[in-house]
Amino acid sequence: MSDPTHEGDRTINVTTGAASQAAVAGGDQDNVTLTMISSAQQEEIEKLLTRLREAIEAHAGDLANPEAVRAQTTIVEQQLLGSRPDRGIVKGLLSGIADGARNVTAIVEVVTSLQHAIGALV
Repeated sequence: MSDPTHEGDRTINVTTGAASQAAVAGGDQDNVTLTMISSAQQEEIEKLLTRLREAIEAHAGDLANPEAVRAQTTIVEQQLLGSRPDRGIVKGLLSGIADGARNVTAIVEVVTSLQHAIGALV
């Protein structure tokens, strides 16, 4: 079934043994991109997002603009937990979060872990 905002994109659910995966395929007849996210990868991303939120709250006083970092994190969460993450948005926002928290090692470390975890996914 086609989503009118993403004409031509299709969502495919694949189950292989104990692992369930979600896939998003998009493109025209000659060029299709397929991204697979295993349930283990999704779980890791969710854990890292939780750790990021916790680190932001624990170190909010050390941030120049904690509200901006929180807002960027919310958009990253929406993108990564949605059905069609936008690579450019996610990469840009994670870079912005790391830059806004460059003096807070705990936040930068979680952002780096998150960047590695999603590197192959978006």
